[in-house]
Amino acid sequence: MLRLTKTYLLTLFCFVSITVSAQLPQSDGEQQRYSVQIEMPRGYISGISVMQRGGELVKGVVVNEFGVTAFAFTYNVVTGKIRIDNVIAMLDKWYIRRVLRKDMGQVMLCLQRGDTVYENTRRKIKYQFVSQKFGGFD
Repeated sequence: MLRLTKTYLLTLFCFVSITVSAQLPQSDGEQQRYSVQIEMPRGYISGISVMQRGGELVKGVVVNEFGVTAFAFTYNVVTGKIRIDNVIAMLDKWYIRRVLRKDMGQVMLCLQRGDTVYENTRRKIKYQFVSQKFGGFD
């Protein structure tokens, strides 16, 4: 029983430490890497996202496990506007781009607050961005 409790506490501590550190890149030139999971009613996209700060813009990309770019985006931290670029063919429809743009704007606000999950309850889409260390293993 004690061993199970220690394992549970260690797992909880690791989860809390990961969720607290999730945030947007703060300084100019800083990069941040995230593990991404986007769950939709008819499927999901999982992979990594890399974001880099350049002045008041944060440029990012979401890439799946096979190295295929799902979409790229540019977020203006000052105005809160987001532009979706370079969308994979299966997502490149005007109505999907519109939902993706609005949802990614909300994801960016969540990351600024330190949250890792955003859920669009109307469309039943769940976005999860978990921060990873950038630049190697420690």
